[in-house]
This record gives sequence, structure tokens and C-alpha cells, in this order.
Amino acid sequence: MNGSTRRGGASGAVPPAGPGGVRRRDFLKTVGAAAAMPLFAINHAWSKDVTFDGEAFDAGGATLPVMDWPGDWEAARRRALFDDFEKEFNCTVVNRFPGHDNIAERVTEKGPRTPLAACMNWNLPTMFQVADAGDYFLDQAALLDNLPALRHCWMFAIANGVGITWAFARWGYLYRTDLVETPPDGFGAFLDARFDGHRAVWASESRGIDYFLLTAAAVLGDGPRDIAAGMTAARGARPGAVTIDYGLDLPPALKAGRARIGSIMDSVAYPHMTGDANLGLHLWTERRPVLTETATVSRYAPPLQKRLALALIDRSLRVEAQEAFIADYPFRPVNENATVPPVLAGHGVRNTGAQTADLWIPDWTWWNARRDAELATL
Repeated sequence: MNGSTRRGGASGAVPPAGPGGVRRRDFLKTVGAAAAMPLFAINHAWSKDVTFDGEAFDAGGATLPVMDWPGDWEAARRRALFDDFEKEFNCTVVNRFPGHDNIAERVTEKGPRTPLAACMNWNLPTMFQVADAGDYFLDQAALLDNLPALRHCWMFAIANGVGITWAFARWGYLYRTDLVETPPDGFGAFLDARFDGHRAVWASESRGIDYFLLTAAAVLGDGPRDIAAGMTAARGARPGAVTIDYGLDLPPALKAGRARIGSIMDSVAYPHMTGDANLGLHLWTERRPVLTETATVSRYAPPLQKRLALALIDRSLRVEAQEAFIADYPFRPVNENATVPPVLAGHGVRNTGAQTADLWIPDWTWWNARRDAELATL
């Protein structure tokens, strides 16, 4: 979806609902299949049992169970959002993150009617695993009807067609500028012979490898489903390479000289590209995959929890929460009025419709169905 599309010459934000405007539910039909397609037949009794109009309400000390990343990430979310939310709505936000291994299996093990949490935060590959496993989430149309802050967000926020993306990062190659004489100038440069024995590659168990494989298929092969081309690229990169499990593993490997180049999200790269770090970043341009933070609401959560979940997502889309979070974790915001922090602005990142244009969401449903069998041969 092209996030720079303008409506009425004003902005590329999601149109509001209401008299005189395009209703969000109707708008879904106009923004492309990725944003418009509901994944399941909808039980409207469940999607209509709560509403949220943007105004604060007293939850009477209720608990809102969420699923979000733990540790420093959760601390940043508390500073930017959770703490103020608890005061505004008289509730307690409790993180029920089940552990990094097999997240989809843990979320789905008791079925959709016994949700792990009312509001869940995802990267898209795992979110689609759960969405394709059953009737776990409120359909996106129901979310759009209840999130007033979306009217100020780039349309990429709804491009996934399932949840609401509230922040994202682009993919590229981080490399040692003092050890790489000629910077990479395209996606395929990673496979140049000059990098043999000096690459960092993603472990096959990590979701990071998915982004490289599918982009390699699209750029070096005949399209995103040419997995043979993607696997050829992945195999060609592995001999003598350092293996990483998480994005945060790459900068230390480069700084220590154990590798000279590897793929990474720009939200991780930019904070390390300061002073005499000798690090440069080449963003992929032939295809522009993104790692997103995307929120869903559990369809069968209790009504009060569901209403609080809608309120939490709405507040996460507001400028204040967006700017507060990306000051700690420099993701790119989706609110069109948010100002990017200096660590992003200093590298040319701007919060404009043009910079959300041509962002690419692979067909995660298609890939998830094949992933284990393909990666077993890597």
C-alpha cells in the first residue's frame, strides 16, 4: 500500500468515520486486498459488544492482560504508555508474554475462547500464524470503527489486514565502513565473493531469516514465491558465516570484527552508528520489507478487557505515546504528526507519506505453511 496517498489534499491518514466522511468499514474496500480481506467469517455479536469513542472511562481497578515483549522493551512501553494508561483508565496492565519459543503455539494451545491476553503485540509472521489458526482476533473493520486516533495515522497502519501497526522498522545491511572498501549498493551485494567468510547470517530458527529469504526470492528470483532462489541465496551466504539469533547480536559481532556485514532492522542499526563506530547502513530498496509492531484484540476476551484493549491501542497511536516510545526504541512512527528522534533524523529518516510508500508485506500465510519444510533443508 502506498502510504503517501492523499485524501482531499490533506493527508495520507486513515479516513474517519461519521457524518460527512468515509466510514472506515467502507474505506477498507478501497485500500487494497491486504487491508480489506477479513480472514474469517465474522460473529458480529462479539465484535459489537463493546465500543470505544476515544474518551477515558473508569475501569474500576480492572486488570488488562496484554502480551508484549518483556525486559527493557516492556519498561519502555510502561514509560511511554502503560503507566499513564493505568492512571487514566483506573486499571492495571499485566504482561502475559509466554516466552520467546513457540509463541504461536502457546497463544493457541487453549483455543480462541480462552485467550492468553486481551491485547497482543506482534511481529507479522507470528501474528498471521495465529490468525490463520482460528477465530482469535477481532476483525480489522471492528478495530477501525473504535480507534479515533487512526485518523491521524498513515494508511500503512492497516495494510496488514488483521491488526493495527503502531510502529515499524525497515530492513537493510549493516556493515563495517573501515573494512568494506566499497559499500553494498543493492540487495544482491551481500553475496559478493568479497564477503565470503565475513558475513553474519540469521539462524534458521529465527524469524529474521524469513525476511532475507523472501526478499531474496523477490529480488534475485522470479518473485516472492521463488523460494528456490531464496534458498540458494541463503545457502550461498552461510559458509564461514557468523550465526545470529536476534537483531541485537549483529552490532557487537561487527564491532568485534567477527563479521563485516549482516542484515538488520534500521531501528537496531542507527543507535550504533554514532561517533567512531565505523558502521554504515544500506537500506534495501528493490523490495522494502518491514518489521512491524502490530496490535490485535482478542475476539473472546471479556467485554471490559476488550474495551480497555481498544483504548490501549488508540492511546498507542497518539503522538505523545509514539514519540515517547521511539525516543527509547527508534522505530518509525505511524502517526503522521509524530516527530522522529534525532537518532533517526540524523540519518535522513523523516515521518512523511513518501517514506511509507512501497513498504512490502510478504504473504506470510503462504510462507508460514511452507517454512518448516523449506528451512529443514538449509
